[in-house]
Amino acid sequence: MTKSSVMTILSRAHTIARMSIQTGIPSDELLGIVKEAKARKFQNPCSCLLKGGLDLAQKFKVSLLSKGGERTMAQTTPVLIVGAGIAGLTAAYRLTQAGVPVNVIEASNRVGGRIRTRQKALGTPFAVELGGEFIYAEHIYLRSLIEELGLHLVDLHAVDENLETQETYFFGGRKVSLAEITTDFAPIAEQINRDFEAIANFKDYTTKIPAAVELDNISIAEYLDQIPQTTPAIRELVKAAYETYYGLNMEEQSSLNLIYIIGAQLGKFGIIGVTEQLFYVQGGNELIPQKLANLISNSIETGTILEAINYLSDGRYRVVLRSENSTFERTYERILLTLPLTLLRQVQLNVDLPPLKKLSIDTASYGTNSKLTTTYQEKIWRTRYNSTANVYLDLGFQSTWETAESRYHPGMGLITQFVGGTEGLAIGAGSPEIHAQKLNSQLEQVFPGISNISMPDRTIRSYWPEEVYARGSYLCYKPGEWTKFYGVERQRVGNIFFAGEHTSFLENQGYMEGGCQTGEIAAMEILQDLGLKGIALCAGNRQPTPRPSPSQEGNKKPII
Repeated sequence: MTKSSVMTILSRAHTIARMSIQTGIPSDELLGIVKEAKARKFQNPCSCLLKGGLDLAQKFKVSLLSKGGERTMAQTTPVLIVGAGIAGLTAAYRLTQAGVPVNVIEASNRVGGRIRTRQKALGTPFAVELGGEFIYAEHIYLRSLIEELGLHLVDLHAVDENLETQETYFFGGRKVSLAEITTDFAPIAEQINRDFEAIANFKDYTTKIPAAVELDNISIAEYLDQIPQTTPAIRELVKAAYETYYGLNMEEQSSLNLIYIIGAQLGKFGIIGVTEQLFYVQGGNELIPQKLANLISNSIETGTILEAINYLSDGRYRVVLRSENSTFERTYERILLTLPLTLLRQVQLNVDLPPLKKLSIDTASYGTNSKLTTTYQEKIWRTRYNSTANVYLDLGFQSTWETAESRYHPGMGLITQFVGGTEGLAIGAGSPEIHAQKLNSQLEQVFPGISNISMPDRTIRSYWPEEVYARGSYLCYKPGEWTKFYGVERQRVGNIFFAGEHTSFLENQGYMEGGCQTGEIAAMEILQDLGLKGIALCAGNRQPTPRPSPSQEGNKKPII
């Protein structure tokens, strides 16, 4: 199961519960309508919008390349871009296209950041994504860039759509049906709807809405405690969903994570909900940053660490850099910072930062999401059980899916376990093989016999909390952080710009799309600063500031 599959289910349950109240039609009958509509392959209502979004993303590219005659560049010195992940590389590529020189520095010895592919992993012909894995239909910035780079997307939904079981929910020692989830989630959906409407005017950290602040200061666990109809199965489902979705225990997450992600979907796509169209780059997602890096290879310096930024009296910035054992300084007029806040807080910023901006950099929370990928001699979930490997289960298991490239090749198979919160940290202790054996013992409840065809000695672990140049998976708001920080992360300070998934709009935080999107936006802002006129931002000519209200945003999520 993808990181957001269960969010689609909960959002759909929310919509069905709401429509049941409005129409008087029992929720089980409405669920039957959904299944019938899906079986008849009704067109996803958002499909035309998505095509329009891709067209608009192309317009940004065309506009960028065709406006050279209108440029009045005030800068011939390079822009410093810190971080060679998807955000930094996208921005560097766009600036280079426009004739603006860039210096990209990357602390590690590779490009890509949290997009990392292991080719021919575990003795199989498959690539395994250790970081960002899935691309959704609505990821228009990233899909447009992939097309521009000449890469190809593989439709992962197509290979699964004829399987009888699309996802399995196993809580309290039994399988929980979608009908039960839909019915039992109804009281929570009603409360979410009331609270969502009460905070509809909340926009970002500059908006003071008492109801939003009050809800922000309680955790998801406390929020569910206040709804007496919450069943044990629903509680465990929400727990597994949100601890993988955002990466911290639900006791540590703001209840606004639940309210916005579920509430924002009401009425957006109708009763059919969001169709999970999943894509993956043929050959591995790391081809995206590698292709970008090849196009600007003369501008990238790996193994180079930013240690300090000093503001000069003439408005420029003096930076201190370190490469191996040598330290040196350079001066820049403009800087784009794309590194995670977990790393930015290690940089000495001798700049007049607004207090809230500094507090966000110093204290904002990140998830502990980690992956464990294990090899199987046979895909018995497909061959014997006519099912995907999309499973949510309690007892610390949380979630699994079949690894992207494994899905469209016969024979051996790979399953990825995706965990967060306490379990995300726990998976880093002990050997990967021990965790694989534990995983198989739990999967036996869903797919009896799977332990017999498991190859636990062929297991790979991706433990992002201890990655030296990540220190976490992606941004996750704890209680009180939503109303305090949302929107400040990408706030420009002088001629220092910010990009990366942590600066993205809500629906793209944690995704490769969030990095790509904010890299495009940052490049546009810099170009506008330099006098490049007529730039049309993709996604409906949306202006980079102010940010849209969370109530106007959607619910997909991961970089991991």
